[in-house]
Amino acid sequence: MRLTISANSDNARREDVFGWWEPMKSSVRALVLLPILFCSAALAQMVRIEPDHLDGIYASGDTITFRITVAADAGLEKLTAQVLHNTGDTDSPAVPIVMQNNGGTVTTPAKAAGTVTLKVVGADAAGKLSRFYTGAAIDPFKIQPAAAAPDDFDAFWKAKIAQLAAIPMNAKCEPAAVPASANAQGVDYFHVTLDNINGTHVYGQLARPKARGKCPAMLIFQGAGVYPLPPENVLAPARDGWLVLNIMAHDLPVDLPIEKCQQLEQGELKNYPMIGNTNRDMSYFVRMFLGCYRAADYLAGRDDWDGKVLLSSGGSQGGLQAVVCGALYPGVTCVMTRITAGCDTIGNDIGRTTGWPGWYGSAANAKTPQEKAAIMATSRYFDAANFAPRVKQPTLVCMGLADLTSPPTGVLAMYNVLGGKKEICIVPAAGHSSADGSHEPMLRRMSAWTAALLSQSRKTQ
Repeated sequence: MRLTISANSDNARREDVFGWWEPMKSSVRALVLLPILFCSAALAQMVRIEPDHLDGIYASGDTITFRITVAADAGLEKLTAQVLHNTGDTDSPAVPIVMQNNGGTVTTPAKAAGTVTLKVVGADAAGKLSRFYTGAAIDPFKIQPAAAAPDDFDAFWKAKIAQLAAIPMNAKCEPAAVPASANAQGVDYFHVTLDNINGTHVYGQLARPKARGKCPAMLIFQGAGVYPLPPENVLAPARDGWLVLNIMAHDLPVDLPIEKCQQLEQGELKNYPMIGNTNRDMSYFVRMFLGCYRAADYLAGRDDWDGKVLLSSGGSQGGLQAVVCGALYPGVTCVMTRITAGCDTIGNDIGRTTGWPGWYGSAANAKTPQEKAAIMATSRYFDAANFAPRVKQPTLVCMGLADLTSPPTGVLAMYNVLGGKKEICIVPAAGHSSADGSHEPMLRRMSAWTAALLSQSRKTQ
């Protein structure tokens, strides 16, 4: 049974499938009352764009109507709208929006299963352009990946894990200082180093509450870029009662000065996702993903882990790693991923835009057809949608329908093939950035999950 409710001031839709995850059932009911959640949030103060279905969900054959409201003092004129199917940006022309009393509408038919993004552009008196986005999904739970995983996908990753297993972990966990501005009250803070393949390392920061014995474990993976890790990433969850490890995506110390990080990002790590992109064994993601496995294995081996809850979590590139870790490491008990990058890497072959990390763009710039084919073949071994069926743990996926970096069609394709119990939080107006506050519904749902997991851990101790 499907019904519409209102919860926490969000427009939400609920599937009546209570009991989907028995240990968390009472907590989930009390917190938000939904195993499937859809929310709507304002895109910006100047321009508000909303689909007429506030959850952003349509069926094939529906008509999608986007309502546009512009603040009287926004100073924008000559507004145009462009409808982008499956996040493509060349499939329809931009047309003027007829505005009356600071409002207007744009309609488009809901055709096959997929997503629609509305791009609104306005100019101020000086001609400076501003762009605004929102989205809708058509039969979202019918969207499937462009292709199945390669036949030897499991064999490839089994061999890589065996390669890692042959290398001693050589774990080092050393007390570390935190900035005076950080809140480390009641928390122990450490730097962790683990050995990885090819003489590389996993660097991380770990925190745990001083007063507790065994704790639930949280593993946090980082978004794209090269930057030091803020201690608050682990201090905040540790204050709540978590044993938490946050690792670098790169073979770099967590407190490397920002100036050095910037030099690396403009130098040897520039466009790092495409390092080794024509050879699956040489891809930058091999070391990164095996680092996720090793970090989970380290947490699971600590005597202060409660042995019950091991959460794999992250956003964007970190969300990709969270899914990968859930697929590869059987000790992970729960996965939580937001604005997941790297989904459905060959989606462009069937008319979808695939976004970060840019496999398709790199292939488009290849010098030969052979190089292009090699890049896309390599991408399939690092595609979140190919790891997803191997994720058997309960999983929360949070996403935006206006996300141009992690396009929503690919994220939905990944979600639909997850192998375990799952929940999705979809925000029509959310892009990749949370700067406009549009990620708040996702963050609230994630907080509900972590609170319920923490409660579950304490009740079973």
